[in-house]
Parts: sequence; C-alpha cells; structure tokens
Amino acid sequence: MKILAHRGNFEGSPGEENSLERLWAAIKKGWGVEVDLRWKGQSPYISHDPLEDIQGKAAEPILEALANRCRQPLAINIKEFGYWRETIALLESFHLLDRAFLFDMELVEDSFGVSARTLRKLSDKIHLAARVSDRNEPVQRALSLDFCRLIWLDEFDSFWADEFTITKLQNANRKIFAVSGEIHGFDQAEVVRRWKQFLEWRVDGICSDWCVLLQKMLENES
Repeated sequence: MKILAHRGNFEGSPGEENSLERLWAAIKKGWGVEVDLRWKGQSPYISHDPLEDIQGKAAEPILEALANRCRQPLAINIKEFGYWRETIALLESFHLLDRAFLFDMELVEDSFGVSARTLRKLSDKIHLAARVSDRNEPVQRALSLDFCRLIWLDEFDSFWADEFTITKLQNANRKIFAVSGEIHGFDQAEVVRRWKQFLEWRVDGICSDWCVLLQKMLENES
C-alpha cells in the first residue's frame, strides 16, 4: 500500500503545508505526496486556499524538486477550472506528465466529466483519477469515465465504502487511493480501524496527515 502525505503533512497539520520543505521531508521518508495546484493569471502556485500574494508559493520550483526527488505517487489536486493546456504544459516541462495523477476536477466544474474529458483529449499520457464519495458521487458515475484508471475515494460523513464497493472498482481495473478519515475529523481509533480494512481489501494507497502512524500500522500488520 502506498502512503501519500496530504499537502506534505505526516504528523498532523503543523502549518507550512504544501511547502517545499514539508513535501521534501515526507519524500525523504519514502512516501508520495499530495499537493494543491492553483493559478493566478498565468502563474501557477501551490496552495490549498486562493492567495493574493503568491510569493514563495510558485509551482515551478516545487514541481521541479518533486520531479527530481519523488519516486512514489504524486497526486495533484486541481483547484482552478479551465487551465487545462497550461497544466499539461507545466507537467510536461518537468517530465511529470506520465508520473503524476490529477484529481478533484469534479469539484471545480459545473458539468461532470468535462474537465477530465478535455484533459484526456489534450494528452493521452495524462493520468486522471475520478472521485467517489458519500456526497452524491457514486461509483457508477466514476466508472463512466473509462479512461480514468484511478479512483479518489473520499469519506466525508461516514465510512460508507465496503468490501463490495472496493471489489467492484478493482474488478473494473481501477487503482484506488483513499482519503484518510482524520482529514475529515474522525478520531484516531476509528481511523486506524479503517486503515486495517483498507489494507485487508488491498486498496492501493491512502492519503493521510498521519503518515508516521500509518507506516507503523502497516509494519505491524505485515
């Protein structure tokens, strides 16, 4: 199972997330990372929230460092609608087009699938994940995007996904990356129990703020 450090966090959320220093610290521990990509005009930057001042948040040096250092999955959360050619050119410039995957396009579009279809038309190399969650994002809808070979599985309000759900996605030849429950406020005991279920069901990866704890659980269960 792959571990993705959520915005570079791995021992909770101490601040400075999405920073090169925090991302690099996670990569040195052997994990993949998840980052948030935004645009201000034609300038890409890395931040969960929109910023007026993007000084120190430019995407280029961060992506260059990730391209050179990260050998585990790199998940890029798309936060702005419509910068599809620019995003592809940006990733291509750092040879990340076939190494990273893009996700959460559904959260910035008005019509389901338009972003993923546009990105796919622009590049047949791009890796895309479709969302499934307990907020009106069903499995079958995600599977309708047959070129999205990855699934971003989110559990906002309950641990809704069961073994049948996971098996259905796996039988459709999808890789599954699950969002860990602490990101949505679940307590530690609940989260650890859920990790063990995901491990049993052979989920491909988990995105977490608690990567140190998750790593220990995986080592104990091996």
